[in-house]
Amino acid sequence: LQAGLRKLFLYAASGVAIGFAAVRGYAWLASAGYLALGGTLSQSQDAYGLWPHLAGTVLIGLALTGYFQHILRRDGDYGREVTWGGSVRRLFFTLVALIGLILVIAGSAQMIQALWKLAISRGELVIGGDWPARQIGEGLSRLLIGALLLRRTSVSWLAIIDAAPAEASTALRRFFLYAAVAISALAVLAPAAMLLRELLLLLFGSEGGNRIDLLERMAIPVSFIPAGLFGWFWYRRYLRQEAARYGESPEAATIRRIYYYTVAATALVLLWFGLVEIVSALLDVLMTRGALVSSEQIWREPLATGLALCAVSAPIWVQHWRTVQSVAQRDDAAGHAER
Repeated sequence: LQAGLRKLFLYAASGVAIGFAAVRGYAWLASAGYLALGGTLSQSQDAYGLWPHLAGTVLIGLALTGYFQHILRRDGDYGREVTWGGSVRRLFFTLVALIGLILVIAGSAQMIQALWKLAISRGELVIGGDWPARQIGEGLSRLLIGALLLRRTSVSWLAIIDAAPAEASTALRRFFLYAAVAISALAVLAPAAMLLRELLLLLFGSEGGNRIDLLERMAIPVSFIPAGLFGWFWYRRYLRQEAARYGESPEAATIRRIYYYTVAATALVLLWFGLVEIVSALLDVLMTRGALVSSEQIWREPLATGLALCAVSAPIWVQHWRTVQSVAQRDDAAGHAER
């Protein structure tokens, strides 16, 4: 317990220092990116004047992080901590890495949105003015900081796994991988449902504005898909490789069950809502047939929403439910444990 409290202090102090460095570094990089992409100095003079302060804060944060990490390694049990000490380190790695992943997805999405809107705004692709440079600069800043956090944490964690293979089958390591898969998949599936809904509304003849309006509505969902798709396949591959190479501890098996049943339950709820929307649309058609309000075709939006939810959630539910059912139906020890 005493060693765990020491690790908690050191990793908490490291986290605070990293947070200050990341927040100030974001402001610094966003201002620099804004100027580099054609922003005017008058629009960023406040941030420009704060550059020395921001740079100093970043350097102090990085220096403190390096100092506390040096102390952790000098303790002599880095990567081989027992009980609470190891859990605190893994929790620190998990939080920093997941924050980095979210920043990478959000930053790349912000950049793609800005470029997408530039491409459809009268063909003017030259980066100029205020909002494009600001949006791209902020997105690039988030992307770089998130990539640094994610890369540094991944390298440190993989080095520990190489030295102590049992680390790979711990509960928090598997929790991180499953959480990374879930976050990346969500960044793909939710926008996919939004895109499908827009396309269905267009197919049903809904008044959705002109082509430019439709493309602008598609900017947000389209922007999240590239980074989300990359992270989805990347972390699924890592998860399968580590499970095959290092096996699965009882704690890791519990994390796997929590992931599969949670995803299956969430997909089933979305499928349920989708079916309700479809039934609602069918009832609207039947009950308003021949009535004056039938010309309004109020069934379009619920039908498009329901079909989009079902198209996205049904494969997810089937895949995850069949996975757990295939284990539960076995007659061996694994099936007994699953049941």
